[in-house]
Amino acid sequence: MELSYPEIIVALVVFLFLFFALFLFSYKKGNKLSKNLLGIFFFTLGLAVADVYLFFKDFYKAYPHFAFWLNNLPLLYGPILWLLTKSVTIPSYKITKKEIIHFVPYLLTFLLVVFTYHIKSLEYKKVFMEHANDNSQLLNIVINITVLGLVIFYIGKSFFKIKSYRNEIKEQVSNVDKINLGWLEHTLLGFAVIIFGSIIIVVISTVVGESYLIKIILFLLLFIMLFFIMSTIVKGLNTDVLFDEKIETSPIESNVKNESHVDENKLNLLKTYMQESQAFLNPSLSLKDLATALDLSPRNLSGLINKGTNQSFFDFINNHRIRFAQEKMKHSKDDKLTILEVMYASGFNSKSSFNTAFKKHSGLTPTAWKKQYCQ
Repeated sequence: MELSYPEIIVALVVFLFLFFALFLFSYKKGNKLSKNLLGIFFFTLGLAVADVYLFFKDFYKAYPHFAFWLNNLPLLYGPILWLLTKSVTIPSYKITKKEIIHFVPYLLTFLLVVFTYHIKSLEYKKVFMEHANDNSQLLNIVINITVLGLVIFYIGKSFFKIKSYRNEIKEQVSNVDKINLGWLEHTLLGFAVIIFGSIIIVVISTVVGESYLIKIILFLLLFIMLFFIMSTIVKGLNTDVLFDEKIETSPIESNVKNESHVDENKLNLLKTYMQESQAFLNPSLSLKDLATALDLSPRNLSGLINKGTNQSFFDFINNHRIRFAQEKMKHSKDDKLTILEVMYASGFNSKSSFNTAFKKHSGLTPTAWKKQYCQ
């Protein structure tokens, strides 16, 4: 039996989803819960793509007992992505019984299908499948829009959680190069595009029936899925958050951060220590390290920096690093001194982080600043 090009792409997409899921389940290194959740996500995606393909190929008309076991899988995507986000951004996170509530829509629809379809006779199922494309057009649209709404809700929650985590981590570390959540944002956005495209196909096919436009959109969606899985694999393998142990953080109490009083003696002690010790040149300097050196608690030091300098710990340290880099470029007698050498000497580990911090604190890139002030 010869396969058409779309069928080959479908087979490849399903294979990659399932293969990457099994890889995540078996890979021993790193955050086990995060890997398992991402593996479940890709596994269900692979099953869902296979289910849609079998439905349109009339496989379920010939074997109605296998129909409608997987059609409500989209209700799992949002909760899985939300738990995945929490597992990455919350240290020592464990799924609790309370979070079962996220899966109630899936469980209810699954039971509904069992009692309205699966317990029926074979003859009933055959008749139902013969008219499956004609039944409940409006209901199909409502269901798919509901699924889209739930996915958008959970993706929105996930992005908000990522933003909160980034703000929290900048209060405790001076180098966020290893805390790269771009792969997670990529997964969320890519999946949102896939779901939106899927809903468009369902709505158009329900309203106008099969058409050439649907085939084009479906073909494009398959390519998007293929790109999505391949790019996610690459980004996932290149990240330390998913495949290495994540950095542990300590919560900074809001009452400490929001204190209005600033201890000027402690603030002067901090400024003096930073100038004399140049602790900021340590690329891995953390809030805890600096607090220990100053004989302060991390919470008190965080509040001191926030209120005394109106900066986060991350910006406070990088501000010192940028000033050091500027002084080094300005007073260097070495005409061959490179930006890369200045970057490493200033406590940065990556060029992108150095450029971003330099432009934020000076308004210019390192190269532009050197040309303007070091000639």
